[in-house]
Amino acid sequence: MRRIGLRTLMLALTVFGGWGITPAQADPIYYQTSSNIDGTWGPAASPISLGTSTGTLYAPGTINLGSFTSSLSLPQSASLTYTNTPFTIDVYFTSGSTTSGLEIKGLLNGTITGNVSSSLQASVATVTQLGGNTLPFPIGTFTVLAPQTISPTGISTLYAYVNFDPNHVPEPTTLALCGTVLAGLGVRRWRRRVL
Repeated sequence: MRRIGLRTLMLALTVFGGWGITPAQADPIYYQTSSNIDGTWGPAASPISLGTSTGTLYAPGTINLGSFTSSLSLPQSASLTYTNTPFTIDVYFTSGSTTSGLEIKGLLNGTITGNVSSSLQASVATVTQLGGNTLPFPIGTFTVLAPQTISPTGISTLYAYVNFDPNHVPEPTTLALCGTVLAGLGVRRWRRRVL
């Protein structure tokens, strides 16, 4: 009787203990971005530029979407105001032999005065899929960390987070599996008692 109970306990611990096993790291997803800020200001281009980025994502993880940079070419006494100025960031992902993409659209609002102050903020309006190729993660797990206040004299980087683990076993499946194993052990023990 004790042997059966001990076996049941050990098997249950093995099954439940499997939850603590860390899965192997996912294959890397390579990404690159391109960007555009609409409009020009006066005789020169806008003093805000949005730099591009490249990197590697191990989902779940963080993506560098690029950096808003306030150039120092604007005279210290001059001010420029952005009112709902659109910007676009395209992110291309390569996983294995498949390339897919997302388009992020947003607006710039605020004022830059020379290279000494800025109230400029970038807010993201939409995130949509580019093309027909399937993304390496569900679009619903992709979140842009915004709005982003642009630094008065430097660089502010815009990030996104992918909250998706391709190695994760769905919780209901795991629970169902463990429930089946433990139920089977209980029936087996009951049958032995009856016999």
